[in-house]
Amino acid sequence: MDAAILNVGTELLMGEIVNTNAAYLSKQMKKFGINVYYQIVVGDNHIRLQNVLGILSKKVDVILLTGGLGPTKDDMTKEAVASVFGKELKQNGEAVKQMENIMKRYGRSIKEITENNYRQTFFPEGSRILKNDMGSAPGFILETDEGKKAVICLPGPPHEMKAMFNAHLNDYFSGITDVCIHSKVLRLAGIGESAVETELMDMIENQDDPTIATYAKPGDVAIRVATKQKDRESAETILEPTINEIKKRLGRYIYSESERELNEMVIDLLKEKEWKVSTVESCTGGLLASNFIDVPGASDVFEEGFITYSNKSKINRVDVDVETLNKHGAVSMQTAEAMAVGLHEETGSDVCISVTGIAGPEGGTEEKPVGLVYAAFLIEGAIEIETYNVRGDRQRIRAYTVRNIMKKLYQILKKVD
Repeated sequence: MDAAILNVGTELLMGEIVNTNAAYLSKQMKKFGINVYYQIVVGDNHIRLQNVLGILSKKVDVILLTGGLGPTKDDMTKEAVASVFGKELKQNGEAVKQMENIMKRYGRSIKEITENNYRQTFFPEGSRILKNDMGSAPGFILETDEGKKAVICLPGPPHEMKAMFNAHLNDYFSGITDVCIHSKVLRLAGIGESAVETELMDMIENQDDPTIATYAKPGDVAIRVATKQKDRESAETILEPTINEIKKRLGRYIYSESERELNEMVIDLLKEKEWKVSTVESCTGGLLASNFIDVPGASDVFEEGFITYSNKSKINRVDVDVETLNKHGAVSMQTAEAMAVGLHEETGSDVCISVTGIAGPEGGTEEKPVGLVYAAFLIEGAIEIETYNVRGDRQRIRAYTVRNIMKKLYQILKKVD
């Protein structure tokens, strides 16, 4: 089964909003073994939207469309779908009730509902309505070609789109596909993507089933091995020999075999140990603390975060000795260690992490260039200090530093009984 993702909105074309919907929907399609052949963005223009829909309807089995379901005149998705597939727009009674209930929740009377609000209750004839629990615009599924094809329209705001997909479309796609893509991810540290590809070149060039793909994020390289099978047991049988061969070649670099994000796995390990973590940051300016807090449930383990950007704040907040700063400088192993020790004295946390460095673009010297970062980890009375030399602009240096710290923390926590 083949699919296209069509995102509607002039704000997407203008670069005013990042199109995260396409990435999310592509990942969901992969789960169900559906090939995504096209990702297209169209502005709020009825004619262009109709033209693209007409072309895609002949090329793919499923069109996933986001945006253009709101109450204003530039929301024209339903009109375009109805026009392309020869359907009339009909008002849906359940959608009307939902609209009226939303207004009541906001303390407004039904009489206050405007004509353009009611536009959101009209759908192409024969559509299956998808309730929107996060907003006012329902989505819909219109099956065409005697049920062989489908157009699925979802709201544009990502939180509404994701909630609707999870509420309605997991079951829908499970019912229309008989295979799923099963995959395993190996995460690596201490080696670049090009070096990984070189090590696996013969396997990649001769791959059939399973497939091997490498990809990189800031400070991280991953290998995804995937196969399309009817059940997990069959998939495991296919994946195992390839996984074992990759481990034989690159095992010393592999630190995780999970598709979950690194910060999620770190939080889980801290929860298992019932440990609290605190951070004190200089060059990363709160980015490390944010990496913990991004994970739901982080409040169970994250205790405090300090940003000690100046020498004065390092002295006042975590009691770094003036002599240490004068003798070794703010960016030094000694200062990183003093920050971690001071943090532990201040918070008593089981895990205390400090980071200090030069994010640039100015401030570097021959002895201490831009990108030099020190991170200290104080855990169970033992301290480890890492030195990073990161190349790139200010944002890249900060992002890579946080990623490196989280990888190191993950490795430490895995070793600690």
